[in-house]
Amino acid sequence: MLIAVASENMNGLNDIIPQVFGRSPAFTIVEIKNGVIEEVKVQRNPSANADHGAGPTTCMRLKMMNVDTVIAAEFGPTVSAILKEAKINMVEMKAGTKIKDAINQYLMNP
Repeated sequence: MLIAVASENMNGLNDIIPQVFGRSPAFTIVEIKNGVIEEVKVQRNPSANADHGAGPTTCMRLKMMNVDTVIAAEFGPTVSAILKEAKINMVEMKAGTKIKDAINQYLMNP
């Protein structure tokens, strides 16, 4: 399972979830195998400073990465439709939640 978490900075599991999705500064990509965190990568979000279309562009990038689940503070209607069509699970967590805590909460209640 591959989970992408909207991230405030580049601090991986110690980072926090920002208020935004499409314009989040980064994404922490977490690979889960047998319910355990196997690998963690952090990638800058090239759409963070886009003039327009940040949400859809971010969705397409995550789809190309074969992400199964996205965790963010909120998802707008356009982003929700795109992710639903791509069969990517959306999980809302409160902005400011530590990414490691968000992953653990999700794994306890997928």
